[in-house]
Amino acid sequence: MCIRDRARVTYSLEQVIQGGTGREANFGRPAAGKTGTTLGSRSAWFDGFVPQLATAVGIFGVDPKTGGELVLRNLPNGIGTINGGNYPTQIWTEYMKVALEGVDVVEFPARANVNPDARPRTSSSPSPSPSPSLTSATPTPTSSTAPSPTSTPTQTPTETATPTPSVSPSGSPSPEPTP
Repeated sequence: MCIRDRARVTYSLEQVIQGGTGREANFGRPAAGKTGTTLGSRSAWFDGFVPQLATAVGIFGVDPKTGGELVLRNLPNGIGTINGGNYPTQIWTEYMKVALEGVDVVEFPARANVNPDARPRTSSSPSPSPSPSLTSATPTPTSSTAPSPTSTPTQTPTETATPTPSVSPSGSPSPEPTP
């Protein structure tokens, strides 16, 4: 992954902490991360990082009699069910505060090639018209037997040849010829 892509991913994960499900991990320095919870609250986690350190916290329960997963609920402090945004994120934050004590604050690399005024493309936007190289070309007769660089190779006819529609310079398909 190139640095530009890493900066984009990091920016996305910073948003989780700045205003998403990982808000509890906002401890006054650049940080990024992701919360997670399994269906039925059987486990939860928070994976996060600062430029100098990455840490993951996972919480899950195992029934000592059956070895199966336990639903994590009726937790202290009035938290009914666990999710990645509560206990795992709180534990991660407290750990990181201690682990980074006395360590310089470092910013993440800035995102590259970002135009805040650009509008994202939607699926309903028209596609660009085809380039001239996509339109059919008519071969130019030459005295040489070798094809010229601008000619279109011909297909060898077969018994099951199916005509394909050509594309006009305006981008609309021409009608199929009838056999």
